[in-house]
Amino acid sequence: MTTDPQPPEVSWARKLISPSGLLLVLLCLFLPFVGVSCETGLGTLRVQASGWDLAVNGQPSVSGSAASSDTLRDLAGSSGWSEDERVGAHILMLIGILTLLTGLVLCTILQSVRARALAGLSASCGAAALFAVNEVVVLIGLDDRIEEQAGWAGNEIAGGTRYGFWVTLAVLLVIAGYNLVELLRARRPAAPASGPPPGHGPLYAQGPNPPPWPPVQQPYPYPQSHPAPPYPGQPPGSYGGSGPYGQYGPYGPYGPHGPPRG
Repeated sequence: MTTDPQPPEVSWARKLISPSGLLLVLLCLFLPFVGVSCETGLGTLRVQASGWDLAVNGQPSVSGSAASSDTLRDLAGSSGWSEDERVGAHILMLIGILTLLTGLVLCTILQSVRARALAGLSASCGAAALFAVNEVVVLIGLDDRIEEQAGWAGNEIAGGTRYGFWVTLAVLLVIAGYNLVELLRARRPAAPASGPPPGHGPLYAQGPNPPPWPPVQQPYPYPQSHPAPPYPGQPPGSYGGSGPYGQYGPYGPYGPHGPPRG
C-alpha cells in the first residue's frame, strides 16, 4: 500500500523570513516619507514627516542650517507644514499599517507553507499599493498648498518624496517576490522517492514480491495416450500399440491428412 509523499519540513529560518521582513517594513515607517525644503540666503530649512506621522497625525521634524530662523519657519508653515502643526491622519496609510500587522500575525501562526506564502504576498502587495496611493495624495495636497499660500516664494519652497518611502517600497517588493517564489514551490507536487516502487525487489519488504511477468504458458497441452477409433480404411491395431508412437503411429488416429473435413 503506497502513501502520498509528504512535503519536506521547512526550517524555522525560512518560516521567519516573511514575518521579519514585514517587521522591518514597520520600522522603515519611521523614516521620512514626504517633506518640504526651503532654501534662501538665510540658510536651508527642511520639514519632513515619516510614515508613522502620516498614519497617526504626528508632528513633522525640522532640520537644516536655518532651523532657528523664525522667518523660514513661517515660510515653511505657510506652505502647509510647520513644527507646531500636525500633518493629519491619512486613512490609506493607517489601513496599510493594519494590513502589515495582519500579515505579520498570519505568517507567524499559520503552519502551511502555501498559506504563509499567500498571506505574506497579499500583505506586502496590499501595503505597497496603499502606501503608493497615499504618497500621491499627500504630494498633490502639498503642492496645492504651496501654490495657494506661498506663491510668492514658489521658487524657494519645494515639496516631494523622501528616501524613506522608496526604502519601504523596495523592502515590500522583495518580500512579495520571496513569497511568490514560495507559493509557486508549494504548488509543485513533491518528487517521489528514488528507487524501485514498493513491493518489488528483495530490499523492500513492504509486502509480497509479485513476479515481474506471469509464468510461461504452454501453447498446447501435452497429448494424452488414449484409444481412438481407427481411420476409415486403416486396419485396426496398426503399429500394434508398441513403439515410440503408440498404436496409431506418428500421425495420430486420423493419419497424415488429419481429420476428415466437411
